[in-house]
Amino acid sequence: MAMAPKRHSLIFMAATVFFIFTNASVSRASDASQTLVAEGRAVLFQGDMTTYADILTANEKFKKAVAADSADPDANLFYAVSRIATFLLQNSAGGLNTAADLLGLFGAEIMENRPLGEDPVTNLPSLYDQYNPPDTVPDGETVRAFLAEKLIAEIDAALANLAVIPVGSGYGLTVTAAEIAGDTDVQIDDGDVLVARSSLELLRAASCIVTAYDLDVDLRELLVLDNGDVLGIQKILDLNPNMLHLRPADGADQLAAAKSSLLAGIDSARAAYDFIAAEQDPQDDDLFYFDSYRARQQALEAVIEAEEIKAALNQDRPAEFREISEHWRLTNDNADQIYLSFNYLSTPPADTFTELIVPYGSFYFYGNNDGNFFPGADPLKKFSRTATRSPGT
Repeated sequence: MAMAPKRHSLIFMAATVFFIFTNASVSRASDASQTLVAEGRAVLFQGDMTTYADILTANEKFKKAVAADSADPDANLFYAVSRIATFLLQNSAGGLNTAADLLGLFGAEIMENRPLGEDPVTNLPSLYDQYNPPDTVPDGETVRAFLAEKLIAEIDAALANLAVIPVGSGYGLTVTAAEIAGDTDVQIDDGDVLVARSSLELLRAASCIVTAYDLDVDLRELLVLDNGDVLGIQKILDLNPNMLHLRPADGADQLAAAKSSLLAGIDSARAAYDFIAAEQDPQDDDLFYFDSYRARQQALEAVIEAEEIKAALNQDRPAEFREISEHWRLTNDNADQIYLSFNYLSTPPADTFTELIVPYGSFYFYGNNDGNFFPGADPLKKFSRTATRSPGT
């Protein structure tokens, strides 16, 4: 969705840390849980002094808060975010269990003590200005298994935390400007939770698709060949004839799981759009909001396209997208004229137009009544099309 997020120094790796919270709640949480949440916040909110290591420390507090009260929405909201960040940042005691572990096998390290805002990842090893893959680079099957067993499990756990948040009941959080060293407070509401759910579901769907196929290749060999400019698609297939074949053991199950996650992600995206678009109060203090009419329309277009994909999957047909352009000239009794250009999407099977899309639409007025073509109303608000056309008309 095309929205404008509040950018603060505590938002890490845009795809990961969607929001930062406080301990306001619509339900009574246990004192023990809320104490631990407060302690986690104290570690996390240190202004410009916060480091990536502080996220890891705060994560332990939020983890304990959830253990103290599994129904505490604040604790679950914090933990859903911090556990994903920790999965990216923290090396495990042994084995391949986190994204940081995987990154280390490729020759890079996470510098936990760097302040937020600085890149925590060291440079990959290089030789003559090219990546020099170490002997520890894993094979493709190891990476595939990591995604299937570790990443998806962590996403599932974060989604379970977010499921505790009482969306639709008026739940909300306020992060003060002092806490995040910003200019204004930031409001967290249902729309932000739904954006997080949708993002995680879509990431899960992508991971399930990737892990459904055979990736048992020698990654280091491929990287070395690529450095020598002798690697092409045919060469890869010659070296690995089973590559990208559906795995007979679990490929079908993974694709079914991908479909389920994709549909859930699309539903959450629609719910997020509807909630954010319906808000009437000033939005510049929200975490996610539309900063312009065009941004809102682009978000709506993305949602409609996603819903066409959902319909195509459910109906076992190809997804189809059509963009229709219409140009209108409207004249009133005073001979004033309005010219309108509409661009909007249609979806099969009967070209049903349910919502207006005007991402690049134009509007201008010609006349002598000071632009008040429709007295007391915004002309653009008069033109939201809802129509059904038969194919070919």
